[in-house]
Amino acid sequence: PSAPGPAVPSAAAAVEGDFVAAAGAGGRVRVYRILRKGPTTTHVAQFAETFATLDEAAEAYRTKRLHVVLAHSPIPALGFARGASRVLGRLPLTDADLAGYRAYLDAIGGAGAP
Repeated sequence: PSAPGPAVPSAAAAVEGDFVAAAGAGGRVRVYRILRKGPTTTHVAQFAETFATLDEAAEAYRTKRLHVVLAHSPIPALGFARGASRVLGRLPLTDADLAGYRAYLDAIGGAGAP
C-alpha cells in the first residue's frame, strides 16, 4: 500500500486569507475565503459555485474557476465548517478583498469587530 499523503488542514485550522471548502447541511460543498477570524465570529467571502465533493472544489480553486457571490458574511465561529472541510490555499488579502467586510463594519458602526 502507498503511504498516505500530507495531512490537509480542516477549516478549524484556517487563518485569514485562506480559501476553505466546506460541506453544508445539504451535502453540497461551497468555497469560502476567510477575511477575519474572531473569537465568536468568522467573517468570510462566499463563492457562487457549489460542488459534490471536496476534491471538485479543490480543482475549481486550483484552476481559478471561482466567482465571489457574497463579499461578506459573518458566521458564528462554532458553526463554521462543522462538517467535512479542507483548506485549499492561502493568498494575502487585498483592500478589494476586504471591501465587503469594511462595508459591514461601517454599517454596524464598527461594533463587535474582531
